Amino acid sequence: MTTLTNSRIQSIDILRGMALMGILIVHFAVGLHWLYASPEQKALMPFPEINAIVGPTIDFFFTDKSRTLFAFMFGISFFIQLKSAEHHKKPFKRAFLWRLTILMTFGLLHGHLLFGSDILRYYAAGGLFLLLVYKWSSKSLLILGLFLNIIVPVIATIVSIVYKINLFGDYPDLLSFQKAFMSTSYWENFRINNFDATSRYNLFYLLYYFVPVTGIFLIGICVGRQNYLQNPEMHTKLLKRFVLWGLGLGFFIQGSNLFMNAALEHKWINGNIIIYAFKDFLVSIAVLLISLGYICTLTLLSLRPSWNRFLSILAPAGRMTLTNYIMQSVFLWVVFFGSGFGLYLKIGPSISIFIALTLCGLQLAWSYYWLTYFKMGPLEWVWRYANTGKRPGFKKTIAMDNK
Repeated sequence: MTTLTNSRIQSIDILRGMALMGILIVHFAVGLHWLYASPEQKALMPFPEINAIVGPTIDFFFTDKSRTLFAFMFGISFFIQLKSAEHHKKPFKRAFLWRLTILMTFGLLHGHLLFGSDILRYYAAGGLFLLLVYKWSSKSLLILGLFLNIIVPVIATIVSIVYKINLFGDYPDLLSFQKAFMSTSYWENFRINNFDATSRYNLFYLLYYFVPVTGIFLIGICVGRQNYLQNPEMHTKLLKRFVLWGLGLGFFIQGSNLFMNAALEHKWINGNIIIYAFKDFLVSIAVLLISLGYICTLTLLSLRPSWNRFLSILAPAGRMTLTNYIMQSVFLWVVFFGSGFGLYLKIGPSISIFIALTLCGLQLAWSYYWLTYFKMGPLEWVWRYANTGKRPGFKKTIAMDNK
């Protein structure tokens, strides 16, 4: 049984904190307010030339990678919880099923009431699948994980093109969708958010988000079994290879995909089913490699005392994952929705990136301050209470502070 020291637990919290900050940056800088904007609307935003640089740059380095990193940590956490239960000879399946039930409850409330793009629902559903296969060999889990993460989206693309299947289902026209977001009516904002949350159950999101995310869980379990993150000092050579191949090859493949996009846009090549399926393949491979490269880079840096002191500012946020994730949705509503500050379609990445970085700083500072006086985040306290049925301690005692 691997024993996790405080420093090793901190390295995992650092990774969770980095994933959270990356998600915040992506949602604010290139989220729905930018993704759903037409070229004409983007041209009317302040600093369009800078937006045209900042937006693609954030896409290149953060979009999909932060979500993949977040999912990867879920797989690692599953493995750690499993080993802890085995070590203490406690039943695991029933307890984990209850945790998934609570997670699904949080996800449904969060998605339908606050942020339609919620991912907690996918995590809860994917967790059920983990209970069916977690005893498989690492090789089998790795093959299945890669199939779900990389091959399934390619198959979905081929089938949808050949049989002309609309994976999205019924959507309102873009203009009415945007008007609902920009409305100053809270209930209109709520209605469109609830519609967005409901739409996430369609075939597109199930095949391109839920299934690949579940594949990442399985890969996380495989890495957890090898103790790469729990005992990184024993695997530095292998982690360095992951950094080299992950970032080097990953960015090269992603760059190749961008070249293909430009070739299609300028009619240098004609789009067909093979091209689009190959593009999906390249995207999935690149995102996975770059995400693993980020994980290994941060893990190696956390072994160096000077870097560890710097990166440790991310750890408190990583210890309050649930609270910070849902807090980000409150920020998004307040900043962009019409019932808040109403900046939807009014600012581009060149401005929203500064808002995102400011909010990252606020979350990091608030998490550090909060955990100075309390044992866990407020929603983590609710989570613990719901899991155990016992009221957990909340405030830190003087004895703990002086320990």
